[in-house]
This record gives sequence, structure tokens and C-alpha cells, in this order.
Amino acid sequence: MSDTPERGLFGTAAVTSFRMNGQFPTIAEELADPAGLAAAAPAAMSAANGTQEQA
Repeated sequence: MSDTPERGLFGTAAVTSFRMNGQFPTIAEELADPAGLAAAAPAAMSAANGTQEQA
């Protein structure tokens, strides 16, 4: 496989996406903490993605 500009852009976008995804819970907690709330990022994300398990 040859390296193309598109592959390079995709790789950069993927790495950026994973880095941002790792930062969201920390930022959410920092924003929620002063109000006495807890960030429910994992539950909200699974509900938004439709992957929440049914009881």
C-alpha cells in the first residue's frame, strides 16, 4: 500500500479524535463540579449512540 495524502489526513483525524475523546470526561467533570453535579459522560454517550443495555 502506498502512502497517500488522504491516508495521512485520516490518520491525523483519528489520532485527534482519540485524544479529544480522552479529554471530554475530564473537562465535563471540571465544568460540573462547581455546580455540585457529576458528569455522566459514559451513560450519556452510550444513550446517544443507542448502545445502552436494556434491563
